Amino acid sequence: MKKVIVTFGLTAMIATSVFAGDPAQTLIEKNKCMSCHNIMGMKDAPPFAGIAWRNSRINANTAKATLKNSIKNGSHGKYPMFSNTRMPSFSHLSDKELDTLATWVLSQAQNMKCGQGKCGSSMNNKKGWW
Repeated sequence: MKKVIVTFGLTAMIATSVFAGDPAQTLIEKNKCMSCHNIMGMKDAPPFAGIAWRNSRINANTAKATLKNSIKNGSHGKYPMFSNTRMPSFSHLSDKELDTLATWVLSQAQNMKCGQGKCGSSMNNKKGWW
């Protein structure tokens, strides 16, 4: 049991140190983004990887501006599966902070497994959460 606790503690310390000093991670923690979102898994709001995947394909030229607007002003109804969820506005964030968050979210598209055929057919239609 002691070995498990020590291993868990070391893992947590390593994970924390990886993000130490990362401005995006600091903003995500400060604004409690992970209380609704996740990187890949489902929560109360779409996962960051899905948001990145969708925006980088549907709105490729305006993806960052679209995300910055959604973060700053809030949004609702963009993802059918989350139609009852409303993203609050984070209008207190500076343009630089919005840019940092939008850039980080878009970088999460790499977590999608679409290239390996693990996305499912709901990715491109209105029946799925995308």
